[in-house]
Amino acid sequence: MLVGGDMATPALDDEDDRPPPPSPTPLDFPCWNTSTNTARTPISAKDLYALFSSIQSPADVTGQHLEALNLTVLRDQDLEELVPWQRHDGSRFLPSRNDGDEEAEPGLPHKLCNDHPAPAIEVYRSRKAELVVENDSIFRAVQRLPPRPGKSPVKPGYYHKFWQNLVLMAEYWDTRNEQYFEGFESKAERRETDQEPAPKKRCYKGRRRGTGRNMPDQIREQAVKSFVEAVTWLFGCHVAMTRLPPRLALQKSFFAIRLTWAVFRTPVDRQLARQGFAEGPVMGVQCRPETCFRETGEAEGTGQAEAVDLLREAGALLFVAQDRDREGKIPTRPGEGKWYATQPRWGGGPGGEFGNAGANTDDTAAGGSTSGGGNDGDGSAPTSASSKDEKRRAPMSRSKNRKQSLADAWNKLRPGLGLWDPRVTYESIGKEVDSDFDHIFLISSLNHHASILRLKVHKSYIRFLETGRSPEDAASSAEPCPSDSQTQAGGTKQVDPSWFILELRRSRWFDLLVAADRAELMRGIWGVMSWLMRDPLLPMKNENGAPVRSETVLAARPTGSRTSMDSRAATKGERPTAAPNEEDVIMSD
Repeated sequence: MLVGGDMATPALDDEDDRPPPPSPTPLDFPCWNTSTNTARTPISAKDLYALFSSIQSPADVTGQHLEALNLTVLRDQDLEELVPWQRHDGSRFLPSRNDGDEEAEPGLPHKLCNDHPAPAIEVYRSRKAELVVENDSIFRAVQRLPPRPGKSPVKPGYYHKFWQNLVLMAEYWDTRNEQYFEGFESKAERRETDQEPAPKKRCYKGRRRGTGRNMPDQIREQAVKSFVEAVTWLFGCHVAMTRLPPRLALQKSFFAIRLTWAVFRTPVDRQLARQGFAEGPVMGVQCRPETCFRETGEAEGTGQAEAVDLLREAGALLFVAQDRDREGKIPTRPGEGKWYATQPRWGGGPGGEFGNAGANTDDTAAGGSTSGGGNDGDGSAPTSASSKDEKRRAPMSRSKNRKQSLADAWNKLRPGLGLWDPRVTYESIGKEVDSDFDHIFLISSLNHHASILRLKVHKSYIRFLETGRSPEDAASSAEPCPSDSQTQAGGTKQVDPSWFILELRRSRWFDLLVAADRAELMRGIWGVMSWLMRDPLLPMKNENGAPVRSETVLAARPTGSRTSMDSRAATKGERPTAAPNEEDVIMSD
C-alpha cells in the first residue's frame, strides 16, 4: 500500500494492461491582464468599501476590484528578480543555478535571525540532488517495487513525504509514456483462443488512473506542504495551518480568504515550541483546485475566473501582510471599553431576562436539595460528617461550581473574541527595518505546478485597508503619524507618492513532475528563506543595490527579544475592530 497523508492506494505498475482512464485534463493557467501604468490615483475608502461589500459570491468579482487595489502584475520573472538582494560581501541570498559557480556563494558562514547557523551550501546541493532523480525510479522505490532492469535503486531521502504524494498526483496528471491499443485486459482472455476467442478491447498502459480535475485537494496540499517544509525546516521554521480562520480586514468587514498553509518561525525556547507557539508569519502557501479559467468566447487574460483567481492570491498576500504588520502593536478585543460590553441593561418586563431561571440556579448552587442526605435547609454541610468525607466531597463541589449556568453566562458582560492568535508572536520577519515597504512571499499551486509570488506593499496601504485612513488624511490632520509619512527638514510632512501601488511579481509555473523544475523551485524557496531569515544586524545590500549599514539596522530594530515571554505577551490579543456592526463577506468559495 502507498500512503500519502490520509490517502491510501495500492501500488500500480504502469506496465499492466487495464481499461483506459478518463481523458486527461488539459492544462490551463490564469493570466489576467493588468495595466503597468503607475500614474494612478488611490480610490477613496468609501468607494473601496462599497465596491468590495457588494461581493456575495465569486461570480460578482470583476476587473474593477483589481483596478481598485491598484495592482500591477509582472509575470514570468526570473528568480534573480524575485530575490535580488545581496550580502555585504557581494554574494546573493539565492543559490547559484550552477553548482560550480563559487563566486555567487557566501564566503563566510553567517547566522540567522534566530541565532542559529545558516545551512551550508553543501546541504543545499544534497537536497537538490534528491530532486533531480528520474520519476520512474523514485516512484518504484516509494511504491516498494523492484527497480527496472539495469537501473540502480534510489532512496527518497528527506523528500519521502513529497514523493508519496507526488506518486498519487501522477496517477491523475502524468500523461507521459501513455499507450492506447487494442488488446486483452487479462491473461485469461488471452488464453481463450482455441474455441471462441475473446474480442479485443481498447487497453491502456501508463500511470494515470483518473483525470486531474477529479484529484482530491488533499494530495496537492500535502505535496506542496512537504516540499516547502523540507526547506523551511533547515531554517528553523515549520509549515502549519492558521488556528483561526484567515480573514482579510477591510474597514468594518472581514473577507474570508483561502490560505492553505503558513510558514512560521519556531521559537528558540523548546518549551514554547512544544506548546504550539509560533512566530511570524514568514510567508504563505495557497493551493487551489481550479482547472479551467476561461469560458467559451473569453479571450486569454479577460476571463472572469482569471480575475477571481488573481484576487484570491492578492487576498492571501494582503492577509499575511496584515499579520506581519501587527508587530509592536497592542491589540484590543472587539467591544473593549464600549458601553455595550460594560454596562448591564434590561428593557423591563416581569420576571427579569430569564424569569425564575436565575433564582433556581442560585438555590441549586447554594445548597442543592433540602431533603435527604442530612443537609440543612440553608445548604451548609452536615455537622456529623467527618473531615475525611469533607475532603472527598471538596473536589466534586469545585467541579460543580466550575460549570457555569446559561443564565450566569448570559448576564456576564465581556468583549467578544478577537482575531489574534494568542499563541503567535506576530512579527514582520525579514522586513527591511529602514524601509516602509514590506515584501510578502506566497507559494501558489495549481494543477501539478507551483509558482513563487512576491508582493511589495507599503505599510500605509495596510493601514488604509484596515482603517480607511490614507496618509494624506494623516498629513492634513493635527495628529502626528510618523509611520505614514516622512518628515522633511522644515517640519512639513511628505507623503510617499507610491504608497497605494501594489507591485506583484511572480515566477513561471514550475512543474512538480519535471526534475529540473523541482530543483529550480527548491532553489527559489531556498533563496527566499535565506533572505527572510537573515540576521538583521548584518550589513547587506537592498533591492536597488545600495548598502544598508548595520548601525542603521540597529537603530531601527524594535526593542525587546523576539523569542522572550514578554514579547509574546505584548503582542498577544485581538485585532482592533469596530464591532458590533461588522459583517463577514465570504470570498473564498
